[in-house]
Amino acid sequence: MRRGADPAREAKEVRAAAKLDAERERADAVKAAYTVQRVCDDYHLGYVRLARAKKGSAEVDRMLSTGCSVPCWVIWPVCRQLT
Repeated sequence: MRRGADPAREAKEVRAAAKLDAERERADAVKAAYTVQRVCDDYHLGYVRLARAKKGSAEVDRMLSTGCSVPCWVIWPVCRQLT
C-alpha cells in the first residue's frame, strides 16, 4: 500500500499554526495595552508627584487607587470599551 501526501491534513496544520500565531499576537497586544491603571500611574508619577505638595500628592494617589476621583457613570462607558 502506497502512502502519499495528504493535502487536507497539510492545509489543516497550516490553519492551526496560523490560528495559534494570531492568538499569541492577540495575547501579546493585551499584555502591552496602555491600560487605565497605567495612565493613572503615569499621571501621578509624572505630574502630580512633582507639582503638588506631599499631602496633596498622597490624596490624589488615594483617589486614583480607590477610584473615587471619577464618578462611575463617567468611567463605565470607558471600562466597557476596554473589555
